[in-house]
Amino acid sequence: MAKPDVLVLDLFGTIVFFDADRIPRRDFGGRMIPQTIGGLDEWLAEFLPQSDAAGFLAELWRVSRAMLEERKAGHLEFPSSLRFERTLAALGLDAATARREAGELSARH
Repeated sequence: MAKPDVLVLDLFGTIVFFDADRIPRRDFGGRMIPQTIGGLDEWLAEFLPQSDAAGFLAELWRVSRAMLEERKAGHLEFPSSLRFERTLAALGLDAATARREAGELSARH
């Protein structure tokens, strides 16, 4: 492996090594998009059977854009689990389950 040109740390001091070629991609409506949540289909079947991966990812994208605006306005940083929690709540999970499963999805991500 080649030495990196730069060293990137996230907000919490974690070394970030990003290799886009290693992220699996999935066809959603003719578009190949990164699939960064392991076992998403199985998870959805158990907790949100009324939602498919495309619907889940569309809501996740909507929530992510809204949180980006919050970040800009308030100069805040949010944990990824909050993004998942808000997505799950918007898709109909009760607050306690959304919070618990957001941690699970964050770990899978």
